[in-house]
Amino acid sequence: MSGLDIVKSVTTRFISALLIGLVIALPARAQLYFGTPDQAPGFLSNLPLIGSALEQDMPGVANPWSPLVWPPRIDGEVRLRAIGITMTQGKFGDRTRGIYFDLHKDLGIVDRVVTVETMARLQLSRLSLRIHYEAYVRGFVGQWGEFDWPQFRLGADVDLFSRNGFRLGANLDGNLNHPVFTYSHPGHDPERVSLARPVTAGVHLAYNPFGTGGLSPSFETRARWPLRQYSRLTEYEIAAGLKTPQTVLGRGALRGGWRYTEIECRERQKELSAKWSGVFAEYVFLY
Repeated sequence: MSGLDIVKSVTTRFISALLIGLVIALPARAQLYFGTPDQAPGFLSNLPLIGSALEQDMPGVANPWSPLVWPPRIDGEVRLRAIGITMTQGKFGDRTRGIYFDLHKDLGIVDRVVTVETMARLQLSRLSLRIHYEAYVRGFVGQWGEFDWPQFRLGADVDLFSRNGFRLGANLDGNLNHPVFTYSHPGHDPERVSLARPVTAGVHLAYNPFGTGGLSPSFETRARWPLRQYSRLTEYEIAAGLKTPQTVLGRGALRGGWRYTEIECRERQKELSAKWSGVFAEYVFLY
């Protein structure tokens, strides 16, 4: 064998050994990169509350022996709700002009309305973004006045606890357009009043278990309280029903419930306050 052949043979064996060594070392190196007991995942695994929450959202992030970190889960829901509302109190006053009206008795505004609400929610890990739209089949309209409540609302949820279909957390909501009140009572000049948009903070609790067979319960309750001084809105709602089994596309639920709303909107010397409540039926699709 010539010297050139010997060099080729040694070089070939060296490259082969190097490649084999790299193949063997890659999994170990990957495990070292994603976590060893003395690195960040090992530290997180020793924090029961934080570690378990992170591990649930991104499996592997708090496991020092996991070679992979899975991305956070993506969930969501679409809801269609029909609700019949009864206004139990509605008043408007303008202190500068000395005008005070009862919305139903003085202006003839109906105290019973029907609305259809749609809602879509997209959830990434523990954060959800919502959009609501209410279409009034019959609105707050009367012979001498009209109260136009905002139809679009945006919201965000943060789940402080989330496990096995159970969600508990805080939320923030704000309407995109202003409440508008219009009146043209005999003896008074017609007026259109644009009121401040309400912004609220609240809490929510929902339970929709991930059962694969048979019907299971579906429950949700929410509460909202005002954040703005000149547009105060307080609202409570509760819904309960039955959820269908899990499928490849998702799961649906039929629920019934009740909602109570109290508002107090002011614009300089003008003030409108109202209270209403109603029962509803809804279909929810969770994916």
